[in-house]
This record gives sequence, C-alpha cells and structure tokens, in this order.
Amino acid sequence: MKFSYVKQYGCSMPIIPVKLRRGELIVATEALVDSGAGSCIFDAQFADVLGIHDITEGGIQVVFEGVSGHTIVGYRHDVALEIGGRVFSNISIAFSEQMPDNATNILGQLGFFEICPIKFTYQKREVDIMTGSIR
Repeated sequence: MKFSYVKQYGCSMPIIPVKLRRGELIVATEALVDSGAGSCIFDAQFADVLGIHDITEGGIQVVFEGVSGHTIVGYRHDVALEIGGRVFSNISIAFSEQMPDNATNILGQLGFFEICPIKFTYQKREVDIMTGSIR
C-alpha cells in the first residue's frame, strides 16, 4: 500500500490515514510513519473514543523522550490498526494525555514496524506499507 507524503510544517512527511478499532468502536485519524520512534503513541482522545476512558487502567506505563529531552507518559493498550483497508489486530499503542496540541500521532518500531516491512522513497515522497505481514 503506497501513500504519498503530506506537507506539514513546511516539509513533506510520511503521514498516512489510519483507523483504530476496539470491538465495534472505530476512530479515523492520521499518523506519522516514524522509523526513529521506538513505539507507537497516540493522543488519549482516541483511546476515549475507543471506550478506554481511563488510559491508566489496564495500560502499561511507558515514558517517551523527544529530541528536546522533554518526556511524556503514555499507557500501552492493544487495539486493532487499519491501514488501507487491511486490519492488523493486537497492535500495542501507547495513549497519552500529555501530547502537545500540535503533535502528530506516531507509528513507531514496537507495534508497527515489527508487523510489516516499510519502504520509504524520499525522492518520490512515498511510503510503502508492504502487504505481506511478517507476523
């Protein structure tokens, strides 16, 4: 599944449309495909839509540190992730109430890159999420 980069903050970035699913609940949003991120992290508002009203309950606490040294706390929950019509179940995504207002959701190594190969072609401003899952 190939996706074109999106212009954001003056540069082209691999931001793709995604859906998060939990049971019958679904929320659509966008996320940055970030090979430098160790894990997936989304704003807590999406957890709430999925019926996870208290992200601390049943979640595994993780601490994220950005390049500026700023840290935020998130809580991992397993949800389904839909990309281009393909659904990947039991994806570990951390939800945080501390995401900055202008932050983009992140698809990182743990939870995303571990399930399928990803190919970035910057010259074409394109990211390819390979259809052959490795798990």
